[in-house]
Amino acid sequence: MSWIERVRLENFQSHVDTTLELSDGLNVIVGQSDSGKTAIIRAIRWALFNQPRGTDFIHVGANFVRVTVTFSTGVTIIRERTSSKNRYLIQEKGKEDMVLEGFGIHVPKEVLDAHGIKPLRIDQDTELNLHLSGQLEGPFLLEQTSSVRAKTIGRMSGAHILDMAIRDTTRDTTKLTQYIRAHTEDVERLEASLQPYQFLEGAKVELDNALKQLANLAEKQKKRVRIMKIATSLKALHKQEQEVHKTIARLQDIEQWQIGYERLIQRIERQKRLVQLSKYRQEMEGSLVHCHEWLMKTAEIDSAKTKAELLMKAISKQTQLIRLKKRNEQQRVEAEREINVLRMTTFATVAQEQQIDSIKAMTDKLRHLQRLSQQINRQETEINQLNKINQQLATLDDAIARLTYFEKEEQRLQSLKNIREQYTGLQKRTQDGAKFIADKKLEEQQLIHQYEHLLLEGGTCPTCGSQLEKENIQKLLKQ
Repeated sequence: MSWIERVRLENFQSHVDTTLELSDGLNVIVGQSDSGKTAIIRAIRWALFNQPRGTDFIHVGANFVRVTVTFSTGVTIIRERTSSKNRYLIQEKGKEDMVLEGFGIHVPKEVLDAHGIKPLRIDQDTELNLHLSGQLEGPFLLEQTSSVRAKTIGRMSGAHILDMAIRDTTRDTTKLTQYIRAHTEDVERLEASLQPYQFLEGAKVELDNALKQLANLAEKQKKRVRIMKIATSLKALHKQEQEVHKTIARLQDIEQWQIGYERLIQRIERQKRLVQLSKYRQEMEGSLVHCHEWLMKTAEIDSAKTKAELLMKAISKQTQLIRLKKRNEQQRVEAEREINVLRMTTFATVAQEQQIDSIKAMTDKLRHLQRLSQQINRQETEINQLNKINQQLATLDDAIARLTYFEKEEQRLQSLKNIREQYTGLQKRTQDGAKFIADKKLEEQQLIHQYEHLLLEGGTCPTCGSQLEKENIQKLLKQ
């Protein structure tokens, strides 16, 4: 429970600066008339409840008034007023001071929460301070009007709650009665206005049936459209079927035609091979004649061994030519037979065969030329590589000499790099040493200044104990 521990009045009525220490219990203030006893109660009321209003209680000749109330909980409420400010100050241990200004005639909520002494509110305009009373105030409620006494007793006993409930219930009942009456009239009016529309139920049933019939018709219409599309597709399919049957009828002998065509192709290819073999035989015969001519020319030059070898080769070639001649004759017979077969067919003509042979010859010639071109390119590439190698070999001695020179220069460059690294290391160590010396000199100067300062503060020599002056200290430090 909180209680007032100390009250201090400054320039409040007759009190210039008065401090009262109160105890937990009954405190009695005794004094002569007009000595300021009532002023203490009035000052507490002014500090806690901002009553009385105005500035009549300021001490005559003073320019401010202040009342300080300290509670047992450690909370201190300071109420002060001057010509320029009107404020509350709330102080509490462990918290910052709270300053309240601009509150008008009301007590700030923070002040009421701080002291916890709240007035009893009777209604919106009336409230009673039951904790304080003035000197000439009558006993509790006796000086109040009958209406205020009735309200106070009702609020203290809780009867005001019943009054409020009865009042609210009566008001709500009246509003509900009016609401029911208004809505009953609206219902009667709406029922009367709905009488001409009683037939709508039957019309709704008929409308639903009509909508169902329309839905059925729409579904049947969709089916009809689908059937028409199917009929159109069926007609198109019938036409396609007739076309397919015609095509199948035309293609019944396609396999025989295909077999005949493949045989014809095979015979054409065989004829081409025979023609090629015939050309090869003619070339071999020409080569044989040429070989005989050379044998005749070299008969007197070559030795018997060479003649024998050439003769054996010629005999071997002659044997091969005889075999080729026989094969050629067989192939010519087959070719004549194939040619007769070709003449009996209508798929190829002599002009087409000649054209095919010319295309084949041109193709073979083109391939032969491409092979020759590739061989020429390879030989040119090899010749260029050989020329480059010859040029490199021509300058090989010079390159060896330069290589030796470069190796020596490289060794020299490596030694110079090592020397440069050593020089750089020495230069860095020199710079570090110079920096270290400069730092030490600076540290030495700082220590000298500190020592000089200590000697000046001490005023005596630490060795002999004699008095020292600034000039002597500087001379001593210079030495």
